[in-house]
Formats: sequence, C-alpha cells, structure tokens
Amino acid sequence: MVAKKWDFEQDRMKSKPSKELRSLMERLIEPDPTLRITMQQLTKDSWLAESFNKAQNKANQMKRKK
Repeated sequence: MVAKKWDFEQDRMKSKPSKELRSLMERLIEPDPTLRITMQQLTKDSWLAESFNKAQNKANQMKRKK
C-alpha cells in the first residue's frame, strides 16, 4: 500500500497551492484507480471550473482591448 503523504515543496513553487488545488492534485495522483478522480468528476471540480472561468474572462478582456 502507498503511504499517500504528498509533499508539495515550497521552494519549488512560486506560491503555496490552495486547499482546493491540493485536493485536486491528490485525487489526480491517487494510486488506487478505484479511488482516483474520473474525467466526469474532473470536469465538475470547483478549482478547475474557477480557474477556467478566470482564464476565459481574461481572454475576453484582451479581445475587447484590440
């Protein structure tokens, strides 16, 4: 059995990942395929949806500036 003690080394990152991102990352790298996040669950993940919306809004703002 894998010990699942994921370490997100601060010195290798620009900033500390949020709880939501850590949760998503842990579900993505889950060793047990029966517990790992599915694609359907991934598309509904709150962190991913929020990040996508922020990126989409930024892209729309840039288009309007042209």
